[in-house]
Amino acid sequence: MSKQTSKQSPNTLRKVLFILLGIAAIPLLLYGYMVASSLIGRETITVDNTDRKYRIYVPSTYQEEPLPLVLVFHMLTASGKTTEWLTGFNEIAEREGFIVVYPEGYKNSWAEGSNLYAADQDQINDVGYISALIDKLMGEYVIDANQIYATGFSSGGLMVQRLGCELSDRISAIASVGATLSTNSFESCNPQQPLPVLMIHGTEDHGVPWQGDSNYLSVPDTIEFWSKHNGCGDILEKTQLPDIKEDGTTVKIDAYTGCLENSSVNLYTIYEGGHTWPGGNQAVQLWGLNGRISQDLNASQTVWAFFQQQGR
Repeated sequence: MSKQTSKQSPNTLRKVLFILLGIAAIPLLLYGYMVASSLIGRETITVDNTDRKYRIYVPSTYQEEPLPLVLVFHMLTASGKTTEWLTGFNEIAEREGFIVVYPEGYKNSWAEGSNLYAADQDQINDVGYISALIDKLMGEYVIDANQIYATGFSSGGLMVQRLGCELSDRISAIASVGATLSTNSFESCNPQQPLPVLMIHGTEDHGVPWQGDSNYLSVPDTIEFWSKHNGCGDILEKTQLPDIKEDGTTVKIDAYTGCLENSSVNLYTIYEGGHTWPGGNQAVQLWGLNGRISQDLNASQTVWAFFQQQGR
């Protein structure tokens, strides 16, 4: 009996070893899949002698009739593909009938004005890149020039805020999640016309702090800037959303009214929310590593609903 047991023990150990190796390989396989997926399906535009990449999703119902365009900007170190997974905008675009494009940053960063990362430090003209990309897309698809929108998360949201400062003649509305104006962008911000603005931000956001720091304006200061620029009135409508999920967060809406040219300014405050995309893919957000992910709100659907109310 003991001899048979001793013969089986090496086999048992090998099986256990193979299982452990298999478990250890799963993260590597997932990472490899994510890298490979991010490289497939990208398109290229050359701006300032530099090849820039982007991803595009065109709804199956497209028949060369003018459609809205939504530009979605990724966070620092991320990509267009991970932003597709994070936001689920492709599914919304298919259902609602708009074109969605995911520009990709220089060395996975954006020239959003903070001077902290590669795109700013190497003086990359990301505003020019986005303007050229809009031209290219309008030459290839029938796009409603009065319905070009921009949204983004974290560094991508900071870039969107900068675009609001410098491309308000081309972009009809902006929406940032977990982002404000960088202090440098704020100092030179001079939009040509009123611009509808939506901000979604967690009070426990440690990536772009609610209270601001030396690099970023606070959320209240950013909202105040846009509401004053848009000539909004003194009446502020406040709405508390139902607390539908026990995730430790609640959501309040501040809507500034009486703005010039109906240029709404809305703030969604995620109380106890972290540096996250509410309602977004939890796996991409590492299940709340950067703070609580509110499930009381779907940021992507909220952003699109806001955009639908705008246009020129």
